[in-house]
Amino acid sequence: MKTTISTACILLMMASTAFAQIREMEKSMSLGSHNALIIEIPQADDKLVARVWNNYLKDFYKAKTKQVKGGGEILAEAVSVPSLNPGGTVNLYALPEKAGNDVRFALWVKLPQGYLNSTQHPTAYHDAEAFMRRFATEVQKEKVRMDLANQEKELANLEKELKRLQSDNNRYHKEIEDAQARIKKAEENIAQNLKEQKAAEEKINAQKKNVDAVRKRLEQF
Repeated sequence: MKTTISTACILLMMASTAFAQIREMEKSMSLGSHNALIIEIPQADDKLVARVWNNYLKDFYKAKTKQVKGGGEILAEAVSVPSLNPGGTVNLYALPEKAGNDVRFALWVKLPQGYLNSTQHPTAYHDAEAFMRRFATEVQKEKVRMDLANQEKELANLEKELKRLQSDNNRYHKEIEDAQARIKKAEENIAQNLKEQKAAEEKINAQKKNVDAVRKRLEQF
């Protein structure tokens, strides 16, 4: 059931991400103002998005990233993305920014002849949109994985709590058994004590007779 729910969540998020709107606009960055692709990633954290971006480039394109000196962008240099620059490489500048509860993710694709735009590079731009949406899907999948990890952790805590309660229950039963054993022993001791009291009383009565007999002998003198 857990796997089915998680898979359903991923499919729903992938479906919603597939229709995410990507805007094209001039946006300032460390190298000036250039054409960028921008996508809104809902209910996300900028640090999470940055981490997924780094892993996305590393896992799918074997690219390394670094922080731009004097700027906020994440730079990946000489990345081979055939759909963006067949036979060549591109420099990718990415900037995740908080926008309320969402993240506004901007991507500048620097080609040898300039920055990618839909007018001069319509085919590559279309592929760049798909590239962005795949990344946005990776973010949503990571969010689901994190949620799954949290839910599994909560489940483990609840199972641990159940084991503690079961252990307590066993201890309570053992305490009852021990108490019942002590009660039974005490009842046996009471019965034995009553017998010993009766025997003691009989001895006392016998001794009283002995005392009376000796006292009478003394009176005879």
